[in-house]
Amino acid sequence: MKVPNGKLNNQERTISARKIDLFLEKLAETSNVTASAKEAELTTSQIYRKRIASPQFRSQWAVALREGYARLEADMLAEARVEPKAGKVAGADLAKARTARQRLALTLLAAHRKSVTGEAQANSPQRRGSAKADLVSRLNALRERYHALDDGGDAEGAA
Repeated sequence: MKVPNGKLNNQERTISARKIDLFLEKLAETSNVTASAKEAELTTSQIYRKRIASPQFRSQWAVALREGYARLEADMLAEARVEPKAGKVAGADLAKARTARQRLALTLLAAHRKSVTGEAQANSPQRRGSAKADLVSRLNALRERYHALDDGGDAEGAA
């Protein structure tokens, strides 16, 4: 909450270690940031600001998410191995419903795997510098090949 002068108050600036621990515990259980923040009596804004400001918290968050996704994946694999049981839905409809649910879960896992394993950080500010250097290197190589062709040389040998 902002005070009249526009600065953050102490409550917003610091989050108790107990709330952070609870958030991380729930994140590892659910892989759900919003639900975990709510359980820890925090807002998602507070959590995301903390994540931006604290490398240590960012690291703990990543560990909790990896654990959460590992649990979810294990749960889905276990469920995939269990024979469907009749209930409100019978026969082929039950099997179709389970299959659709499992496919959805596995698709979501695959979509989030990069963020959980850190591959999504390829576009992070730390990596942009190396990407730029790589691009400059590639452009220079292309320029050399172009000039070699322009001079009547072999483009393959110029790269």
